[in-house]
Amino acid sequence: MILASFGFLSGQSLDDVLANHAKASGYDHLSSVKTTRIKGVTMRGTMEVPFTILTKGDKIRYESDMQGRKMIQVFDGTQGWFISPRSGEVREMPARLVQMIKERSKLGGPLESWKEIRDNLTLEGKDDMDGKPVYEIKYTRGRGVVTRFFIDVNDYLLLKSSTRMNYNGRDLNRLVSYDEYKNVEGVMIPFVRKTRMEGVSGTPGQGARAGKRGTRQAARGSDRGPAGGQGEIRFTKVEFNVPVDDNLFTKESLTGK
Repeated sequence: MILASFGFLSGQSLDDVLANHAKASGYDHLSSVKTTRIKGVTMRGTMEVPFTILTKGDKIRYESDMQGRKMIQVFDGTQGWFISPRSGEVREMPARLVQMIKERSKLGGPLESWKEIRDNLTLEGKDDMDGKPVYEIKYTRGRGVVTRFFIDVNDYLLLKSSTRMNYNGRDLNRLVSYDEYKNVEGVMIPFVRKTRMEGVSGTPGQGARAGKRGTRQAARGSDRGPAGGQGEIRFTKVEFNVPVDDNLFTKESLTGK
């Protein structure tokens, strides 16, 4: 249920909400962060897969170990490579994996650089999510991809995001919840991120008719529609400005040559 429309937000404009979100999240402290080292686990059923993420500017290195099999991905700021777990060959990273590694390493959240995408954002109003009042912000991107961000009215931290997409002719929502925030040197970081794919409606093929209502139902935690996959990422430690060698982000670092 929508609690308030755009015109009745107690004087809060889109810029007000985003500025308060940035302040609460500590985005200004990120300007002094040159490198990061993140340790955590990816939950796959009952299995915990440990990982380490190193960043330096736009460069990213992701390492994980699953049952003795090492997986390494590197992105040098322009191009990415990875070691195939099956063949052991070094291959160029497809765009999908590049986007995934960027999302995993991004500490400030999707709205960290909100000023750069300001023209594509709209404040939709207030909503209720699991008993909490939230601001709903809509982000419209190319190819009809729409993401809705749900920001807590009280502390201005991001609670959930819902991205509408089409997969094999079906409208789906990619839901991400952000939990267990911790203050790391002034930056509020969600140490738990849970992802779930859901159908917009309960019947395949009805997603296009479900529209905005279905997106909001899914974001509020509705169980309608089959789950197309879910995952959970837990950070265990986040460190800033640690020594990181530039050579760790090169294609050669995967082969040891």
